[in-house]
Amino acid sequence: MEKRIQGATKLLDGSLERCFVDGLEHRDAKVIYNCLRAYAAIDNTSSAEELFRTTVVSPLIQKIVPQNYARAVAGASSDELEEDYQQIKACVEKDCKFILEISSSENSGLHVFDFLGNSILKEVLSAIQKGKPGAFSPGKPKEFLRNYKVSLGFLDFLEGYCFSKSAVTKLRYEPAYTDFMRQWNVGVYFSLRFQEIAGGLDSTLTNTFSPTGLNEAQQKPLLLKQSIKLLESLDSCWSDEVLVFSHCDKFLRLSLQLISRYTTWLSCGLSARKASDRSPNSPADAEWALSIPIEDFIYVSYICNNV
Repeated sequence: MEKRIQGATKLLDGSLERCFVDGLEHRDAKVIYNCLRAYAAIDNTSSAEELFRTTVVSPLIQKIVPQNYARAVAGASSDELEEDYQQIKACVEKDCKFILEISSSENSGLHVFDFLGNSILKEVLSAIQKGKPGAFSPGKPKEFLRNYKVSLGFLDFLEGYCFSKSAVTKLRYEPAYTDFMRQWNVGVYFSLRFQEIAGGLDSTLTNTFSPTGLNEAQQKPLLLKQSIKLLESLDSCWSDEVLVFSHCDKFLRLSLQLISRYTTWLSCGLSARKASDRSPNSPADAEWALSIPIEDFIYVSYICNNV
């Protein structure tokens, strides 16, 4: 009896699969609707989602995202994702919207399907991992941030097809969605930006005390290159080319650390100069103040009075 049940189940699955694939290929809404009702009735939604992914979504995505990474490295493609997403969005609108509308129709009983996450997003993630794995690498911060932002935009696009807030929440908890977000190591990206920005300021502070030239200073509200570097570093923290909104608390902390570092550099130098302390134990941040002529303190006075 068990073998008969297994045989009947296999026969049913095969017949339903052929019918569903035929409906997808011919865009037959009635056939697709009835097949989805059958899949929902036997509690086998994953098979329908996988068939839609392999039959419709995968061929479309493979035309957009190169699957041969060696060819991509050779110059056929870069790791930029913006143009790919534009094409993918057009394909979703043209070739996938029909089944999204069928499965989200009111009182259809088909809301149990998630073609957005388990078919479309799953295939997009797989294609990027195989064809453009470098897109997820924070080792190139500028490219990483661009790809990360357009990827969030793509997720917003997919969520736009959800028929309710609960559907959006369901999509965000799907394994494909969480796997997709897990690829973006924003923590490493921030660490690289921290080293770049904080290291740049520290390097400038440890260099020789350097007032700007007159022509250069005309375009700046500050007269010391160290002060200008601080201002540029703070601007970098909050620029669109650097900031990740989900980590804005860390960028705020970095901004405060930059100001604290500059303040320490300035106060140590002024204190040492005031005490005329030229001992070997003087802090490193005081060396600049002990080595410059008294006339250069005009610049320091200007900074203290105008910052």
